[in-house]
Formats: sequence, structure tokens, C-alpha cells
Amino acid sequence: MTQLYLVEPESLAAWYPFADGRPVCELRAGVWLIRERWEAIAQGETAAIFGPPHLRRFAEDGVPPVAERAPVHGPALVGRSAFAPSGVAPELGNTPTRLVNDRTTVGWWGPEGAGWEGDETGWAPVEVDGLVLHGAYDLVT
Repeated sequence: MTQLYLVEPESLAAWYPFADGRPVCELRAGVWLIRERWEAIAQGETAAIFGPPHLRRFAEDGVPPVAERAPVHGPALVGRSAFAPSGVAPELGNTPTRLVNDRTTVGWWGPEGAGWEGDETGWAPVEVDGLVLHGAYDLVT
């Protein structure tokens, strides 16, 4: 089973006023929450949201815990909350993969035995459909 982890944006200024009270992945991008879009790709639920300290007490029914960023062991998909996938899963093989959209890294796939510890830049890129979000205003358009 593939585990899913979501990484909140490091700079939250563009996400105010929402980033003060809830994780970015819990905002809607169209009909789906950003988290739900990632779950469609992973074909499973989110294990944790890696977010800032002020959100670690955030609790809502059905929302995974917000935790400090930690190493992840595969099989796992790690996605950026500031990316709204189309919901169509890319072809993921048996090698560590960096998910990109228009040359921007939006996530990582670590198969069985692979470990993710942060922004793994050396992994082979695979294109994924969706929209890179630059702030709360992108959710309106």
C-alpha cells in the first residue's frame, strides 16, 4: 500500500488569510480539496501533513495529523500542498521519481526500499498533470 504525505508551503504569506487557520492542502481547488486530488493519485489516504508549528494542533474529522517534516520510507508518495493534481496518476515505476509540472518539482515517488528526506533533486523526473498554485488567489481563478 502506498503511503501519502503532503508538504505545506514554506512561505505562507501568499496563502493568508487561510494559512493561519488550516493547512493549504485542506483548501478546495475546484470541487476537490487539494488533499483529495493527491489521494486520487496515491489511491489511498494521507498519512500525515508536514506543516508549520502553528498548525500542529489543527484537528478536524477526516483530516490527517499535521506533523513536523520527517524522513519517509517507501512505498510512499510525497506531494506539495501548493500543487493541485488533475487526479490522473502518472506512470510510476520501481525507481525513485521526482514529480514535475512544467519543470517545477511538485512531489516525489519513493518505491519499496527508497527513502525521502527532503527535496530530492537527483531523482528522475516524471511529468504530472495539474496546476502549480502560487497563493490563495489561484484558488479563485
